Amino acid sequence: MLPSRVFAVLLAVFALTACGSEGDEEASFDYGRDEMKQAIEGTWNGTAKAVGSGAPDEQMTLKLTYTAPDLSAQCNNRVLSSEDARRGIAPRCAAVSSMNLTGTLTSVSEAGGSAREMVVRGTFAVMSLRFDGHGEIEAEIDDGRLSATLSDDVLGGSVFAPDGAQLRTFSLRREK
Repeated sequence: MLPSRVFAVLLAVFALTACGSEGDEEASFDYGRDEMKQAIEGTWNGTAKAVGSGAPDEQMTLKLTYTAPDLSAQCNNRVLSSEDARRGIAPRCAAVSSMNLTGTLTSVSEAGGSAREMVVRGTFAVMSLRFDGHGEIEAEIDDGRLSATLSDDVLGGSVFAPDGAQLRTFSLRREK
């Protein structure tokens, strides 16, 4: 019988090796940068609604383009377990592809206000080996943050203040 520490180390090595197994045909991505660019790049139009206020809806335009990263990813993974790893939950692998985005977010109040344009810098991520048109955007805008989900050709999400307060929700469709 193996000592528990040796067993835990072997379990962790096996789990991490399984995550990095590139020879496994089932564990390969069925898409690349071109498919992700095609899904997210372009001009998205729709409306935004202020959260918790009676303000009228705003027209919103989000223009997004792929940006080649100027830095390589600096990611680390750790598997932390107790002495008795046999009772724990096995580590899970996450299949994620991401690409950098830049663009502009323009909002105009329907009450005739002036246009406000903000720079967008963030990431579009697809969390699957298979690409079915779904993905997530996390981006910085001015001092705030934008979080959105791409699903069924609709980009829906929220704009947050620097303190994390949700400012507005939006729903956008891409120009054809």
